Amino acid sequence: MVLGISTVVITIHQQNITLQQRAEDRQLARERRELEKTIADEKREQEYNISAEQRDISEKQRKHGLDIQIQQYRNTLLVEYIREIGQMLERNQGSLTNNTIIATLARVQTLSIVRQFDSHGKAQIIQFLYEAG
Repeated sequence: MVLGISTVVITIHQQNITLQQRAEDRQLARERRELEKTIADEKREQEYNISAEQRDISEKQRKHGLDIQIQQYRNTLLVEYIREIGQMLERNQGSLTNNTIIATLARVQTLSIVRQFDSHGKAQIIQFLYEAG
């Protein structure tokens, strides 16, 4: 009988230990899932931030390239304008005001090009016209 009671006691004790180990295993599994979820969330957020930074860099590069193209276009316009006005000055003995047709053409070209420039470009055009006479 003592043997039977001790067997029952040992079995109950082993069941308690098993239940305790299962509870600990569940707790560890829960903590591991939470940790993995936290790591995954942080990784996803980090990837999103990197992606946003890359988009910003790409946008800045695109805008910079566009600014360079616009500046090159304006430089080409200015060179062409100066060349054309210079030719008009050569053909009209250094004056754009003696002939009303030439004066009108020069005015139209000047007004047309001035609209496309910022204050620095406009200053260059005015300086050219002033120095040209």
